[in-house]
Amino acid sequence: DIVSAAISFFFATMSTACSCTAVLMVAKKKDIAALTMSIEQKTERHGALGVHLAEMRGELGDTTQALEENRRFLAELEKDCAAKQTEWDERSKMRAEELVAIAETTKILNSDRPSRS
Repeated sequence: DIVSAAISFFFATMSTACSCTAVLMVAKKKDIAALTMSIEQKTERHGALGVHLAEMRGELGDTTQALEENRRFLAELEKDCAAKQTEWDERSKMRAEELVAIAETTKILNSDRPSRS
């Protein structure tokens, strides 16, 4: 009698344990599926970010090269502008001297004094 009660209790406990195990297995499978999906999404995002990073590195290289070309152009432009400014200053000075000479010549030609020819 005690043995049959113990066996009945054992089978009831085992049945409950199996039910709990089945419920736990279903829950764990759902967890595994959710975590697997999360890993796949993160892996996909990681890959996309890797591609984006590679593209940005390429753009950085292009931009750096363009910057260097622009700096060389600016240096050349500054050098040319300085040379042109020097030429302009010389021309302006020469023009001012010419204007003074013309004014003096006009003054001489318009003077009332008779020339000594």
